[in-house]
Amino acid sequence: MESNLNHEDWVAILNQAYPIEFGWIGVDSSNQVGYFSTFNQAYTPKKAVSSFEMYLELAELINNLPEISSSQLYSKEKGWFHNWHFHSRRGLFGYDYEDAHRKQHEQLNRYDLITVPDTSIDFNLISGIERYKPIIPHFDLVFSGNIPFEDLMKTER
Repeated sequence: MESNLNHEDWVAILNQAYPIEFGWIGVDSSNQVGYFSTFNQAYTPKKAVSSFEMYLELAELINNLPEISSSQLYSKEKGWFHNWHFHSRRGLFGYDYEDAHRKQHEQLNRYDLITVPDTSIDFNLISGIERYKPIIPHFDLVFSGNIPFEDLMKTER
């Protein structure tokens, strides 16, 4: 997650003013955690951007989790996937808004699964996570493949 954002960046994120690296985390119905990279253009739950200060603290918490897993590349795309592997080695599923790289008529309106941890982290076992529950969306689905925005919107709780 991006822990080096400033107030100007946050305003741009809230307004989706321009592309900027921005990621948020969500939890599925199995208590698995997913990291979603938006490039500030994809669906982002309002809950995930409801507090700048809490977001920065949560980013620090997530970024400082110990490595508990190896990371498998799920995507068939070619690219530099260091950021997604970083999160998956900490037990998170790594998703990206790949439409940012697709032509307008080829866009799929979804998050593409990029990396998968061999061992996923249980959300409830992350030390200190309780404080950040107000900004972490939960979904009634399981992180296992690409996720259309519509599915996230329909299952968010």
